[in-house]
Amino acid sequence: MPHVRIPSFKDEQGIEHVVLNPKIPVVLYVCLGCWNILDDVRAYCRRCGRSGTCFEPAGQPRTACFTHPAKPAANFCNECSRAFCADCLQETASFFTMGTYSYRCHLCIADMKQLEAAHAARDTAYCLRHPDQLTQHTCRNCGERLCRFCAYHPVGGILTKRVEPETFCFSCVRQLVGKRKVRHTVIEHFAHGNFQQFTF
Repeated sequence: MPHVRIPSFKDEQGIEHVVLNPKIPVVLYVCLGCWNILDDVRAYCRRCGRSGTCFEPAGQPRTACFTHPAKPAANFCNECSRAFCADCLQETASFFTMGTYSYRCHLCIADMKQLEAAHAARDTAYCLRHPDQLTQHTCRNCGERLCRFCAYHPVGGILTKRVEPETFCFSCVRQLVGKRKVRHTVIEHFAHGNFQQFTF
């Protein structure tokens, strides 16, 4: 997976938070569930377990199975790119491979289920996408709980200086931008003072 620049800002403690621009399509290098940056070791999110992409198919590996060295590898796992025998792989149709089949190994499947269970049991008083931030707002459209880095305010006026009081989540504000009901937005954390450089 190539290295890309993910939009982010730092808070008062210097902690970097991923913040997405609603005018730019979400890249494949960010988890669509929790905005965690995907790495080049696993093709699923290491925070919530959601599969975000898959490794490019590389044909039939000529190596032994990762967990059964005595068995020849049948194919490789699209989540971790390791070679496995047929007993270790689960075959599924995948959107990412354009109608062909993708493969998940038993190790990745178990890890993803464990991450999903831990994520579902998280403290909901904290933000889904920024786990160290308390939720402070609610999306006007869908009711999603938002922290100050997930709450988007519409910005209006001729000089784009008037910040509207209502808040929206990323998904809802993307729809408003797409329908041209909103032209500019600002993140709650930067909605006060000189926020011009943080207005999308």
